[in-house]
Amino acid sequence: MLVKRSAHFLAAPLTHVINLSSRSGDVPKRMKQARVRAIYKNEGDRKLCGNYRSISILAIYSKILERVVNNQLHSYFSTSKIITPSRYGFHRSKGTLDALIDFTNNSLKALNDGKVVFGVPIDFSKAFDTLDHHILLAKLDGYGFSVQTVKWFKSYPCDRSQSLQLGNTVSEPYQITCGVPQGSILGPSLFVLYMNDLINKTGVFTPILFADDTNLFFVSRSLNDDLPTLNKQLDKIADWCYSNNLTLNTKNASPQLSFHSKFLSSSMMH
Repeated sequence: MLVKRSAHFLAAPLTHVINLSSRSGDVPKRMKQARVRAIYKNEGDRKLCGNYRSISILAIYSKILERVVNNQLHSYFSTSKIITPSRYGFHRSKGTLDALIDFTNNSLKALNDGKVVFGVPIDFSKAFDTLDHHILLAKLDGYGFSVQTVKWFKSYPCDRSQSLQLGNTVSEPYQITCGVPQGSILGPSLFVLYMNDLINKTGVFTPILFADDTNLFFVSRSLNDDLPTLNKQLDKIADWCYSNNLTLNTKNASPQLSFHSKFLSSSMMH
């Protein structure tokens, strides 16, 4: 609120800083410092760290810089059409309602044709926290981003640090070597780009991508006949996850659940 009310005085120097950052391809180090607070998920033992969600509290001015860059990024998404139509989360033109409508329409059409719809839900473990910076930069280059833009995004995660706050106690800052900050403006957009080429590995599946949750759907007349093909496709998806340093969350899955011969039989939903 203070920054908004002071916009008349702050607009000019902030504009200068943002333009300078864009031209130089460098993000000010003070804008890459975060304070992390652990928020209880309201489930499980409060003494276990895994039952807490980390939220990064970022500098206000860094969010203004990120908002400007994020607007340009989504403008590029719109003109280049590089984002898969299967993406419904973190995408300005689509949302949960669009995902539900498309899924319902496709499923009803398949059922009217006498077919069966199978769904395989996939959840990644701490996907935002494990995003690999080197892989992300390689993907940005592959999507046709300019050298200057890739340079800026190389600076964005570099030398980033965070301190953990518990009550009134704050830890010493430590370096972040992977992932994107929770609570940042650019984090979700960068994650969209990181996950975008998963569509190339889905083969016979129709995917619905929302945030870090992925659902794979397949229409079939005979599961027994299609099972070998489906499992081969699931193995390809598992290979993609491995090469992109993403870990599948199987905490609540059946002991038999894996990307092998029994994956579908233990996890499919009709």
